[in-house]
Amino acid sequence: MSDENEPNANERNTVSYAQKYWWLILVLLPLALALIKIIPDLRTKKSEGGGFNNQQTGNDNVAISGNQNILNSDLSTKTYVINMASIEKEYAAIKREPLKDDELKKQIEAALELLNSGKARESAAAFEAINRKIALPSLQTDLGVAYQKAGDGNASAQAFTKALEQDPKYAPAHHNLGLVKASRGELVEAREHFEKASGIGDSKALAQIAQEALKDHDYEVEPNNEPAQANILPLLKMVAGNIADGSDTDFFRITTPPKYRDVVRVRIENQSTTLQPGINVSDSDKSRLGGDYHGTPGANFDYSFSVQPDTVYFVQVYGHGTSAGRYSFRVTPLKKYDPYEPNNNIRQAAPIEIGKQIDANIMDGEDGDFYRFKTVTKGATVKIHIENQSITLQPGINVFDSNKSRLGGDYHGTPGANFDYSFS
Repeated sequence: MSDENEPNANERNTVSYAQKYWWLILVLLPLALALIKIIPDLRTKKSEGGGFNNQQTGNDNVAISGNQNILNSDLSTKTYVINMASIEKEYAAIKREPLKDDELKKQIEAALELLNSGKARESAAAFEAINRKIALPSLQTDLGVAYQKAGDGNASAQAFTKALEQDPKYAPAHHNLGLVKASRGELVEAREHFEKASGIGDSKALAQIAQEALKDHDYEVEPNNEPAQANILPLLKMVAGNIADGSDTDFFRITTPPKYRDVVRVRIENQSTTLQPGINVSDSDKSRLGGDYHGTPGANFDYSFSVQPDTVYFVQVYGHGTSAGRYSFRVTPLKKYDPYEPNNNIRQAAPIEIGKQIDANIMDGEDGDFYRFKTVTKGATVKIHIENQSITLQPGINVFDSNKSRLGGDYHGTPGANFDYSFS
């Protein structure tokens, strides 16, 4: 039960004045980010400048030198490059004679040197010329790696595919094509290629790399048509799924981060031209909290919602109407917008310093942020400035004294507007 004397975000009762400690609440409806600055007596003291800390979520982009490369993707692992000795061995096995063309060998060695020295486009051009002279799966595979390093995913996939046309059991091409598929979120196809690479590879190193790639990617496990059958999904982990027909649906269970109230984003990357992706979200009691769908077949779809810390939620993926198709799916906690949480009532008011900026957020229509600060001079005029960092926030302020009695407040009804409020 709440304390009847404790004001909340909606109370606007006028009570007596007290000095020294001031309590501030920001009460706003839409999800938004605000920059707040509290300024002491403007007539006597210059305000201090605080820096706005715009934290960004980092990307795991890594490069490894030599014959291994990490794809620029959350789903990355090592690409397999075919060296000169393996190319000569393959040539001898297919042609039933050793590679005697010294000029061709020099061209292949030069193309590999370009590839390993980071000159990917020059290497791709060199391998293109070589592949016009001789057809070997290894040379097509190295061409694909060169294009991959040059950032041309389509040309890379085409080269690996052509290598598999030349030899359907060529394990390095299966492995590398699996990486391309994984980087696109096509995890079902990626898994098929990784499994083939692992099963038919005559190299223990390649088989081990392929097995590691399999571990790096998740796939839905059927049946999961009910919350009780929900697949447990770690945050940030991409999972591949399939809505088989109009009656199929996939349930996943997530647990939010333990410390902060946050917003999570559910993203569906459509792997079909038919699925109209839909999402429903429910709490641990299976009560629906919200959801939406995209009515365009083949469209990707994002859905965000506010969550409590260390809490279980169920996410249902379905096809709108009777649509069906493959998809990739990830749940991402967005950056911690408000390091002052929890501060949703006056007893949780976060201490702040006069003259310094803070980076904070109103998470949703039920959120309100309380802060407390101490004035330096009795009777000083205090100015509170909200610098709106959104196009939706309608900023509002209530001020309370040290007895938690409301002294006043106001709001700005224009979404996205900045707002100043002064009191003495």
